[in-house]
Amino acid sequence: MKRSRQLTLKQCHEILRLDKNAGLEELKSAYRKRAFELHPDLNPGNPNASHDFQLLNEAYVALSAVLKPAEEARQKAEEARQKAEESRRRAQESREERRRAEERARDAAESRRAREERERIIREQAEKRRAINRSRTGFDPTPEDFSPRLTDRQLDLLTEHINRIGLFRRDVTRPEVELLLACQLPEPLQTTHNKLLALLLESLSAARFITPKWQRVAGAKGCFLSKLGKPLTAKDLSAAKQMADIIDAKREQQILNCIRALEAAQS
Repeated sequence: MKRSRQLTLKQCHEILRLDKNAGLEELKSAYRKRAFELHPDLNPGNPNASHDFQLLNEAYVALSAVLKPAEEARQKAEEARQKAEESRRRAQESREERRRAEERARDAAESRRAREERERIIREQAEKRRAINRSRTGFDPTPEDFSPRLTDRQLDLLTEHINRIGLFRRDVTRPEVELLLACQLPEPLQTTHNKLLALLLESLSAARFITPKWQRVAGAKGCFLSKLGKPLTAKDLSAAKQMADIIDAKREQQILNCIRALEAAQS
């Protein structure tokens, strides 16, 4: 490349007092510093100031022409590197998200299989229990007209509210609630609050979601255990019902919300 006054690169670096390996930003910084030192207006007593300042400008232009393409190439390379790094990062995140989604799907499938297996065992045990009762007595002691008749939606709501209230020592599933309402649970459910259970049953009975015979059958079949682990009979539930008025307002409101939800699902 042809330069004014044929300044060599070495001369350009010397005029600017710049290291030969300096980059474009260092060139700009050196030029500003030297321009301040050589500007004619700042050196009125120097007859060579204009000449020196012109050489400085020529040196700056010459080096800029050499360093600017290199700097642009470096910036493009850095941008390409950053884009490649961002692409790799996104690909890694995508792989991680797919892996987590697959793990969640596997966990959900395993949980569903475990729940279905548990429900199957519960039903088998309940049927076995009923078969044993029939073989011992020759008949099924459960009255035909006692069993509640709730819709699928109502069964879902009742299960949800029972767990929200915290009625039993553990959460129950919908199949367990179905078996409970049929008084066919293979194992009794332990309540956390006898009076709370009695109030819920009384509220369900008053709203005609369970029949008057239901508590008698549930007590006879040992569907419930007290919070102390003792079987709750229909007589125990009736006695607990008499004391239900001392339940705190929050729990009472939860039971009322349950009944309202069941009634709303009826229409």
